Amino acid sequence: MNGKKEDNTIDVYSLRKWNVIGSAFSSFVLIETDTQLYIVDQHAAHERLLFEKLKTSIQNQKVVSQLMLPPYVLEVTNDEFIYITENINIFHSAGFEVEPFGGKSFLIRGRPLALKEVNIGELFRELLDLYNNRKGQGKYILREDDIVKLACKKAVKANDKLSPNELKQLMRDIEDKKIPLTCRHGRPILISISKYELEKRFKRIQ
Repeated sequence: MNGKKEDNTIDVYSLRKWNVIGSAFSSFVLIETDTQLYIVDQHAAHERLLFEKLKTSIQNQKVVSQLMLPPYVLEVTNDEFIYITENINIFHSAGFEVEPFGGKSFLIRGRPLALKEVNIGELFRELLDLYNNRKGQGKYILREDDIVKLACKKAVKANDKLSPNELKQLMRDIEDKKIPLTCRHGRPILISISKYELEKRFKRIQ
């Protein structure tokens, strides 16, 4: 490794020796290794971690659900009632415990433990908005990924801080190549600048 790395490349080998040295603007985590300075977008990284964790749990059929006390009552239209009923097994496999509750309503008794902070009312309303916006364009087939993507987005707030354990998991997963280096929208979850490039910019070397 010659040290003359291009800016914003990811040196996976150097991630084996990393140290959190601070944060910036309540949005970015600064991580130092022997040869690189990494800047992590904690919002994008948090959402990516949640998404991969829940997606893997669903694939392995090991989603852990958490009971909601009290349960949430979701009032819907007739079309929405039919739509949720037709897709109720998809909600179940994603970790949401949903059942009819008389009339045009559902009782949501549980949600995935990984998404314990998510606002259930907002989540289901946005999922139903997706359905309503696509009515008349052919049958909209709900997928587990649709629920997971939206749920993870709702679970992460702008200034949420990654916990030390979440940071460790993020760096470990990057090193093991278990998660992409971008969010679901293609934006990077971290960038880097090499020690060599910093020294060059400060004219400590030519």
